[in-house]
Amino acid sequence: VNGLPFNKYTWLVTHNAFSIIGEPSFTGTSRVTFYNQEDSVTNQLI
Repeated sequence: VNGLPFNKYTWLVTHNAFSIIGEPSFTGTSRVTFYNQEDSVTNQLI
């Protein structure tokens, strides 16, 4: 939906899709990231 303000922030709620607690790494390497998949959309925007 072009022109809507929230479109500028879409990456904030999609970039952490690979940071789910308890899920194995698909590459076999250790993850160097925060596990924030349990955060709400509102908390991610703060």
